[in-house]
Amino acid sequence: MKNILNEISTYCQQSQRVLDEFETNKIVTQFKDNKTLNISERIKNAEKYYDQVEEMYKRKKEMEQTLQPLQQQMDVFIKALKKEMGLLSNETNKTTTLIRETLVALYDEEFKLLRAPFDLEIKKLEDAKNRKMQSLNTLSDKLKERVATDLSVNELIGLENITSMQINEIVFDSNVDDWGQDTSVFLDKISNKENLCFLVEDDKDNKFGGVIIDKIPQRMGIIVGQSSYIYSLTRNGVVTANKYEKKSDAEYSYYLGAKKEDCLIGFGNGHDIHVHKKNSSGSHFIPNTYPITYTDFSDTKDFNQTRVRVFQLI
Repeated sequence: MKNILNEISTYCQQSQRVLDEFETNKIVTQFKDNKTLNISERIKNAEKYYDQVEEMYKRKKEMEQTLQPLQQQMDVFIKALKKEMGLLSNETNKTTTLIRETLVALYDEEFKLLRAPFDLEIKKLEDAKNRKMQSLNTLSDKLKERVATDLSVNELIGLENITSMQINEIVFDSNVDDWGQDTSVFLDKISNKENLCFLVEDDKDNKFGGVIIDKIPQRMGIIVGQSSYIYSLTRNGVVTANKYEKKSDAEYSYYLGAKKEDCLIGFGNGHDIHVHKKNSSGSHFIPNTYPITYTDFSDTKDFNQTRVRVFQLI
């Protein structure tokens, strides 16, 4: 390419001299037949202009011959330049492709490096989720093994949290067993048993009751000194699971009503939670032995008992 350009430069200089000489000695021919002259003068005048045209044509041919090498070298240069540009274009395309592929690989590697900590966190979250799911499955399996109580899972869990024990069997259920005045089998069912959980339901979707740890005696009336506590399981259908221990100076544990009485059972001095028998009104909350108010169990001080159950705890 450099040699060709040097040759072109030399030819350009030669061509410039030829052009300068041509311009300097250029003959301007403006032929006009002067018809006022005689025929001989007119012929002589025409032949003179013809000779001038001949001379111009000759110079033109000489100039073309002088410029021809320049044109040929220009053609060679342009051809070489196109070839070089083509090679450059191919090389550029290859380089561009290589750079693009390299960048794609680098972006992918960068993404993996940036994603790695998140993958680790996601793995931890998935493991935690799986552990919780396994725990739920384990809990579900345990619940399936437990005694059917008609309680929801949350209620059952709440009751077990309150008592720190599980239900082993149903000792009494007012939906099945007689709890009417004069005919109740309530005392017969619970006598001589210990670790009993009493669950009362009213018509306002409240569930509450008490737990008696010591053995139930075979007698009615006020029972003194035994271990017991009361609880609220649900209030207006919402699980509360609150436990209330006896006051430190409290003496009375619970009250067992005789068959002829309208009272079925009472916790505390027969008043804190006072439960009447079937179809008997008068059930109420009167705080006495336990640090409670009736609002811990219900919206009103009085309630209508609808179901009473007793569970054996283990």
